[in-house]
Amino acid sequence: IKDEDQIPYKFYKRLEEPGDISKLKDLNSYSTISLFTTYRETEVILAKLKNNIELIRSEYFDNYKKRCTDLNFWLDKELRAYNLRPQKDGISSSITSIFNDIQWGKIHNDRICTRTESQYSPEKSSLMKDLGDFCENRENLRCNILKNVNECLEYNNYIDKKKNHFLSEKKNLCENDGCRINDTCTLSNVDITFPKINCNALYNMEKLEHHENVTSKYSSLEIGFFVFVSFLGLYVLCIFLYKFTPFESWIRTLLSKRNTIRNFMKKRHIHDPFPYSSDSEHMHSKNRIYYIDYDHSLN
Repeated sequence: IKDEDQIPYKFYKRLEEPGDISKLKDLNSYSTISLFTTYRETEVILAKLKNNIELIRSEYFDNYKKRCTDLNFWLDKELRAYNLRPQKDGISSSITSIFNDIQWGKIHNDRICTRTESQYSPEKSSLMKDLGDFCENRENLRCNILKNVNECLEYNNYIDKKKNHFLSEKKNLCENDGCRINDTCTLSNVDITFPKINCNALYNMEKLEHHENVTSKYSSLEIGFFVFVSFLGLYVLCIFLYKFTPFESWIRTLLSKRNTIRNFMKKRHIHDPFPYSSDSEHMHSKNRIYYIDYDHSLN
């Protein structure tokens, strides 16, 4: 199981896509925003923000609360880099205007996301983002355990790997509050946050040997390559034996003897004057009539 294949990772990659600066004019608050926008770098961030909120509305509305959390994390990171620039605008009011402008529908105050600045350090914010991603992946992947026992074991391996990652490398950042997102996603309750499935009981099987890696060691492409090379090597070996060793002569002799025996048997079948075998003669001899001529002159 790879994080790169899961929704949080894919969504966050899309947040980095550039926005169309010209579409800022579609905002109701554009006239106000333009008064406080001097530098192009400001327009770049605002255009990306507009594009990302609309992305949540159009494609990621199923879990929009988590996507809004990801969006705020992304924006915090963008602003840290932006604030290091020697030339910059006062951008916070423009950001708030964009959040307020883009809504689900025409109902007043039906905002898709709300701007929420992180209260944590960048390191802890990153940890909380990773923990939230894990908990989302955990729930999305849970249905895979019903496919087969291998999927169940892979799920457990994924849970174990993430558990070791958070507890061994990140626990020092969570000493005060336990890094809590909700009751089922917190490092202060490891058993609930990192649950393991009893795959043997689920599939009513005897105890299986658990391997750290239940996936194949080789990919299907590598296996196909090995098979091709094996057949090619066997073919080359046969050609070598046939051309450069007595193997060719032995084959020719064997085929010649086989043809000679076959021709001999055909000729014998054609010219055999006694179509009945001794066995068949014996079987029917008792039913045959014999005529014996007795010559009286011999007496």
